[in-house]
Amino acid sequence: MIWTYPTPFGQFSIRPSDDGRHDLYIGDELLASYDKPEEAAYDVFTQTSGCYEWDSQTATIEHPADLSEWTQSGRVGER
Repeated sequence: MIWTYPTPFGQFSIRPSDDGRHDLYIGDELLASYDKPEEAAYDVFTQTSGCYEWDSQTATIEHPADLSEWTQSGRVGER
């Protein structure tokens, strides 16, 4: 399962990795790897994602509080 969340700075995605972890991306840039997808979503919510543009912004931009606010789809490469 992958999750995506669009922002003015690019699209975040949480994707499963080959080692069973969950990788957080902004566009095609890998930001971090987590044991659980909820941990990645939390870092986006708290602006500790590793994406400077997102993490340092102070404007009132909607932040996804948890994975329920992300779009869920199949594995990478599925349609």
